[in-house]
Amino acid sequence: MLNNNYSNPVEERLGPNCYWNNWLPSLQFYGISHYALAFINFSCVYTGHELSEFIEDETDETIRWIFEAIKPVEDPFSYHTIEHARMPVLLTLDLYYLGKKYSAYLKEHELHILNVCGMRDGHFSIIDNHYGISSLVDQSIIEAAITSDKIDGCGRLITLNLNSRTDRTAETIQSRRGAILKKKIEYYLSGIYLPGINYPGGRQAVTHLKKELPTLLSLYSSESCRHKWLSIRINQYFRYPREGLLHFLQRHFPLYSQWIPSEFMILLAVSADKLRDLVMKILIAQLRPQSLDNEVISINRLLQEIEDIEMHIAKSLQLIYNSLP
Repeated sequence: MLNNNYSNPVEERLGPNCYWNNWLPSLQFYGISHYALAFINFSCVYTGHELSEFIEDETDETIRWIFEAIKPVEDPFSYHTIEHARMPVLLTLDLYYLGKKYSAYLKEHELHILNVCGMRDGHFSIIDNHYGISSLVDQSIIEAAITSDKIDGCGRLITLNLNSRTDRTAETIQSRRGAILKKKIEYYLSGIYLPGINYPGGRQAVTHLKKELPTLLSLYSSESCRHKWLSIRINQYFRYPREGLLHFLQRHFPLYSQWIPSEFMILLAVSADKLRDLVMKILIAQLRPQSLDNEVISINRLLQEIEDIEMHIAKSLQLIYNSLP
């Protein structure tokens, strides 16, 4: 049967990581969505023309504190667990089998994670914040995706359990808010996304993207079997981190208004709008190879505007950084 204990719509994405993005329904279920501070970042990230994936280090000081509140518990796949869960359960699977059915997904063998919220009439009820999907998926598709022999780690269920918290523990976590924010800004000002990720972040990410744009459009043209990668990765590595930060600060602004000025929020909103425009322009360029030179000029002009906004964001973040305790 369908688990009706969780029926909220798909939430906004926090950044490029499907694991963290799909923590949101559970954090919301517990009423602690403000703990998503662990997963937001001020930087975009560019992973080269290979559009490589990367994994954040859970031991980073800006992330690891959340495990004082949440304990992930892993179990093997079980229909009984899914049907009787009182909250969303995370499920690992091979993305390829979803890509065969849904155009929003990459048709690639990649390990993916999403929320399962029960079953109904031979279908799994899924919520996938990362790809913006809330749907019933045929049981045969999920079964193929969790039994795939192409990648390791499929078919694991992960429940995010709330640790027993005293008021003192909650206070301790909240008291670190300013320090966590300051460290995240420090990463941005240093030109990185997170330590240990050897790709440019922030304004440097936009600069590298602009420099390699012709190569990207050539590699991921409409004739390429991997053409969807470009727009999806630009969404994941540029647009989602910026939108995720904006939405997080808007939702929890009372917690951060003492440090975050409204002018900074306006800069984030402008940046997010232009990054959405960037994805659309890239899609158009892929569909118009005959006028590629003109499209590249138009995209470069937009990237210059985005780079200029990042310069203002950097200046604003420096002022915020100086004001934090």
